[in-house]
Amino acid sequence: MLRPLYNYCKKQPVITFDYVAQEEKDRAALEEYLTTHYLDVDNNIQEISDGETPLMDLVSTKTVPITRDYYNDEIDGEVTINYTLYYLITEEGVGINPKYTDSVNFSFKGMTLDNEVFGEDNYGIWAGILDKGDVFGEGLITGMNRGLLEFKSGTWVTNPDGSITYNDTGKGFIFMPSGLGYGVASLPNISANSPLIYKISLNLVKQETDWDHDGIDSMYEDVDGNDILTDDDTDGDNILNFADSDDDGDGKLTKDENPDPNGDGNPEDAQDSDGDGTPDYLDADS
Repeated sequence: MLRPLYNYCKKQPVITFDYVAQEEKDRAALEEYLTTHYLDVDNNIQEISDGETPLMDLVSTKTVPITRDYYNDEIDGEVTINYTLYYLITEEGVGINPKYTDSVNFSFKGMTLDNEVFGEDNYGIWAGILDKGDVFGEGLITGMNRGLLEFKSGTWVTNPDGSITYNDTGKGFIFMPSGLGYGVASLPNISANSPLIYKISLNLVKQETDWDHDGIDSMYEDVDGNDILTDDDTDGDNILNFADSDDDGDGKLTKDENPDPNGDGNPEDAQDSDGDGTPDYLDADS
């Protein structure tokens, strides 16, 4: 069941909704859950009954800022909310952590805070880490892609019958507020504004380098440096920089504007002909 993983909305609609209050409500609900539940010997979550170590003592956290464009009785405009994502690594993978330009293969079980399972895949699915969709298709929900970055991949072997077995994978849990999941949307078996739990196994990482073959590794096409590739469009042509062969829209291909003289994929040494501090491949009047 793949649906409860993907973000189907390219842009959040402007609606009357108090995202700040919902973040506070979700954080309280998640912390209550993490305080009252523990991990048993089989790595399943159970309710504490005899002084077991609560999940809250084991999880790590990361802050994920999201800017919401909405209005209500007190706010009209953009507000940045710092969401807390909780994750727990139960088994360290032997491979690598993905970058946000990579693709990953992972298995999962998705649950609500009342432990109702809404989606599961035990065989492994491929998805791009890219935040909130990209020109190649829809992306993972924010809480999933930000959480997967913390896990390491494993190894794989092909069995005689053609099936694949994954070994030594990174395993654990991701606990996310609704604002990093499906928010106000209601999906089958997931009510609106539901915090979510994912039990995951990160099987493989496919390192993607230069999506648009313009001579710059895609991870360096995050011009504003916020770890999100889907808000960088220098020439405003609705083709994101990491997928745009002419980033500045001057009619010259990026690869022909000497974006990476030393050929290491990093444009920090890019040519700047007019010395204005903007490299030629991002400067339409160079």
